[in-house]
Amino acid sequence: MRSRLWLALGLAAGLVVALVLVFTVAIGGDDDDEAPAAAAPTTTTSSVSIDGSADTGATSELDSPSSEGETYDADCIHTIERDYDCYEAYLVDILETRGAPDALQELAQLSSNDSFVRSECHPLTHSVGRAAMDRYGSFQEAVVYEDGTCWSGFTHGILEGFMFQYTIEELDQAVTGVCKQDPDQPYSFDYYNCVHGLGHGVSWRFDNGVFEALPVCDKLEGRWEQQSCHSGVFMQNIVVDGEAHQSRELRPDEPMYPCTAVEEQYKKTCYLMQTSYALRTVDYDYAKGFDLCETDADEGYVETCYRSMGRDISGNSHRESEKVVELCSLGDPELQAECYQGAVKNAVFNDHGLENANRLCDLVPERYADACIQARDEAASTL
Repeated sequence: MRSRLWLALGLAAGLVVALVLVFTVAIGGDDDDEAPAAAAPTTTTSSVSIDGSADTGATSELDSPSSEGETYDADCIHTIERDYDCYEAYLVDILETRGAPDALQELAQLSSNDSFVRSECHPLTHSVGRAAMDRYGSFQEAVVYEDGTCWSGFTHGILEGFMFQYTIEELDQAVTGVCKQDPDQPYSFDYYNCVHGLGHGVSWRFDNGVFEALPVCDKLEGRWEQQSCHSGVFMQNIVVDGEAHQSRELRPDEPMYPCTAVEEQYKKTCYLMQTSYALRTVDYDYAKGFDLCETDADEGYVETCYRSMGRDISGNSHRESEKVVELCSLGDPELQAECYQGAVKNAVFNDHGLENANRLCDLVPERYADACIQARDEAASTL
């Protein structure tokens, strides 16, 4: 059995690369879709803390949302190792005393030197983002400090905090108009990341509830925006699952749930994320992962599941082409083209270049070469 840390690192890598694959699907949406134009309602409320309660001022000790009220001193990292809540308290203290840039810089430094922090880096940026919403008071004031640390989880966290400024009844209106398109860069990754972050935020508002959050995403104008928001809901469902907190909508004995239970309009986006969790349930045995796609995925979504497997294989193997070919070859030969398409798109987006993607397409079996090249070129056209 591999260590829990190894599994966490694999899951983190899968989630990171899942974002790019969903983005490539989202940008393929209807060209007629437009960004929502309505402004979010103006409210005058007290700022909210990480858990959404009224802020009573910074203290030297912080309650973690995942520790059920347990208090951590910000100096705990000097005495406690490999404890998510401790790192969270430490980083939030930096944000409250020195600001978001210092907190994100410290997180990036910790991540580069500590494998545990690296495995938890994306959810930690969520925590920093929620605290930033509390400190700066508005999405617009806080988001200017987004620097891309750990796949832009800071923006996701800001939006999680943002949603607690509204009642449940106000959420349908609150989500519209938050994210603005740059006319010179329509459907850019920054715009996608904001709309995707709305999905995280809405989900957090419902205690990470998938089925409650998805209909709120549907209030956005445009199918592209709706699907991008859905991707945030499904990613949130996976990223919150860990030792300290278990997701409400993941089932080890049903690795493809909730994809099997959501309505048809949500299934494709769900399956593009789900293998990052499903692989965890089989201890990253990729042959078993492909079997899950074939036996547990809904009819009509096996190909999507294989594409998701390819993305996870690419990310978890650090885009090493020989390893990608070895692992994709464990799947059904009739479906392996989907695996290579997911893998090569991940290589393009992760590298912002073609070196690893070209190498992969050169190495794949000849029958899959055209599919690999086509996917590579599609991804490259969006850079």
